[in-house]
Amino acid sequence: MGDQSGRRQLSHALNDLLARSGMTKSQLASDGNLSRTTVHAAFSPDSPPPSDRTLELIAEKLNADPVPLRNLLAIARNEEAAQPREDSVIRVVAEQSERIRPIYRVETPPDPRLRKYSFDPLRPENLVRSVVQRLRAGRVHELAEAASWAKKPGIYAIFYTGDNWLYAPVSGSAIPLYVGAVQSASGAGKAYFKQPTVGQRLEEHRRTLEQSRDLDPRDFKFQVLFIDDLFMGATIDELTAEFKPLWNTTIDGFGNRNPGKARRLPRSKWHELHAGPDSWAAALESRWDREDLMEQVGHHFEAWPHEDTEWTR
Repeated sequence: MGDQSGRRQLSHALNDLLARSGMTKSQLASDGNLSRTTVHAAFSPDSPPPSDRTLELIAEKLNADPVPLRNLLAIARNEEAAQPREDSVIRVVAEQSERIRPIYRVETPPDPRLRKYSFDPLRPENLVRSVVQRLRAGRVHELAEAASWAKKPGIYAIFYTGDNWLYAPVSGSAIPLYVGAVQSASGAGKAYFKQPTVGQRLEEHRRTLEQSRDLDPRDFKFQVLFIDDLFMGATIDELTAEFKPLWNTTIDGFGNRNPGKARRLPRSKWHELHAGPDSWAAALESRWDREDLMEQVGHHFEAWPHEDTEWTR
């Protein structure tokens, strides 16, 4: 999402909301008293941004929060206004005479300081970075506390503070071992199911750690930020790219759920490395060598060293 234009993000968001609603564009046009051409143009990434009124009607008929859509519409309009015009910086003016002689007028280039000190907070990459900064500025909480109060969808980061030698490079630091997101129920499911929460997901993680052979859930803390679903994917991508959380990358599988008896899958790297005899993963097929996985952990921290990351909060 971070690499897409605001117009394409708006198109993606509208199409996602439409898919979740179960409606067709024709039904949406009819219910919203809009022409089919207007609706199709609003959903197309190659068409000009829709009007404020059109966007509000579409959001209302799709039972969607209009605020994130308005933000994306503002981004799309800013990008459209910033598009360079067809006339070049150097213009050729021909004087009509017996001998046509081109005269070149070179415009003075803009002062580089204009670019250096310019900032558009609505650009997609700046929006995502602001969300990351807000998450990172939040208080660090005990993992066991999450279920009692983190009762909304959002994004979260999990940190280690224990003395397991494998994680000594990041223990007690602000480098997360794992980042995740919990999206809200939407569409038809919104009316029939309870809203999923970060607290529920972190409680699942706590139980996974409790069933491990060598990790104590009391050694884990978390940060959380409750945000709209629209920004979750890009924010997790940004956190993963910046911090390379070990359990999202090299040693994956921490967030896996029990597949049940009907499916026989090999253990994930995380469960091969940490799952205890009481874990549901103990019954799964072993595929990884633990010594090799420990070496992979060491190589990961050598490849992604972090300095000056100790908590000050």
